[in-house]
Amino acid sequence: MLANILRNTEWKQLTSFVSPAFFDVLPPRKLYRRARALLMARDAPAYKTAVAARQAALRALPLSIVIAEQADKTPPVDDGLGQGANGERIVTLYFQQLFDHADTLLDLRTSSLRDQQQGLVWSPAAWVAHWDPAFIKALRDVYRGFYANQDATFRRGLAALDLAACEDLFREHFGSDQRAHVFRTKEFVATFHKVFLRCRDHGIELHPDFLALGIYLACLHDALDARGQPVDVRACFERVVGTTHEDRAAHAE
Repeated sequence: MLANILRNTEWKQLTSFVSPAFFDVLPPRKLYRRARALLMARDAPAYKTAVAARQAALRALPLSIVIAEQADKTPPVDDGLGQGANGERIVTLYFQQLFDHADTLLDLRTSSLRDQQQGLVWSPAAWVAHWDPAFIKALRDVYRGFYANQDATFRRGLAALDLAACEDLFREHFGSDQRAHVFRTKEFVATFHKVFLRCRDHGIELHPDFLALGIYLACLHDALDARGQPVDVRACFERVVGTTHEDRAAHAE
């Protein structure tokens, strides 16, 4: 059933990212329900709410990305990144969506992003993720632990996601040079294939929200592989961390 959804929606463009082992470690019925929940009409209230909330968050950061539906009422902002930095803007957007409380617009494909003189115009498809609180907390711990060099936090996040056995593979995925990381789709697909195989071999059943995360990561790699530019991923992460209530609380502990 899920394979049919992937083939018969706009997601069919992303099927080349899917490892066959993916379907061995995620429960099909839960995945099917999760997939249906992610797809919306562009006039759906939840999509409109997500778009408005995201545009407000982009202005507050600030980040020079304008969502097409909001362009007529959203004056440009100067984020200080300058021209030629749209790769960093995309990665910053990726992190911002994971670290605030608004729903995530998953579509970061290169076809949804149009360069302008300084920044981007973004026309995301109506793919909206409302994350399970326990899942997103654990995922934030993984990213925070890695990019803030907090190994205990990194391992706590992996353990909460039942991925403790995959620590080496996630470090491989993040790469050794976060200050000039080049996003390559083939490497992303190969690494996550190994993650799913290891989960299968350990009898691990992953959370259904890994479907939304997989789509989000596939879209990110689609956009950045096409650009071929090295990105200072650590700087993108640092630009976002500390701007949300949750992160301020975490740093205060």
